[in-house]
Amino acid sequence: MKGRKGVLAVLLLALLAQVGLRLATDSWKPRLEMVPTAPSKIELAALSFGDREAGYRLLLQQLQDFGDTGGRFSSLRGYDYGRVVDWLRAVYRMDGRSDGVLAVAASVYGQSPDPAQVRQIALFLEEACRYHEERMWRWLVEAAYLAKYRAHDQELARAIAQELAVLKNPELPDWVHRMPELVEAPERGRTLPTP
Repeated sequence: MKGRKGVLAVLLLALLAQVGLRLATDSWKPRLEMVPTAPSKIELAALSFGDREAGYRLLLQQLQDFGDTGGRFSSLRGYDYGRVVDWLRAVYRMDGRSDGVLAVAASVYGQSPDPAQVRQIALFLEEACRYHEERMWRWLVEAAYLAKYRAHDQELARAIAQELAVLKNPELPDWVHRMPELVEAPERGRTLPTP
C-alpha cells in the first residue's frame, strides 16, 4: 500500500510538472527564418550526399515549404523574394531539365499579392527559359501572364511576348506566336491562354 502511494505521488508530480512546463513555455516560438540564405554550390553538393537527383527533390520540397514551419503559416508578402529567387536559381541549377522549380516559382511564389514580388518571379522564369525557349515556352507564357495580370508590368509582358513570337518550334500552338497581340489586347474579361 505504501509503495503504491509513492508511485501515485510520483506520477502526480510528473503530471503537474508536465502541465506547469507546458503553461510556462506556451508562448515560446522557435526562431526560424522564413527564407534562409541560399546554399552555395559546395553546400548543395554536401546537402545532396552525392545523389544529385534526390538532393534536388528534397530541396525542391523545402523550397515549397518555406515559411510554413514550426506550426505557423506565413503570407508570401513577408518573404524576402531576393532570397527566394536565389533559392530558385540554386535548385534549378541542380536539374535544369525538370519543370519542378519553374512550377513552384509560378504556382507558389507567383501568387504573392505584391506586384513587385511577382515581377521578380516573372523575371526568374524568363531567365530560366532563356537558353531552352523552344522546350520551355510554356513557362514563358506563364511569365507573360504573371507580368501582365499579377505584376501589372506591361513592358515586361511585351518583352516576354516578343520572345515567344519568334520561337522556331513548328509544333507550338498558333496563339504562342501571337502573344504580342494577346498581351496588347484590352482586358475585357479575357486573359492570356494557358497551355
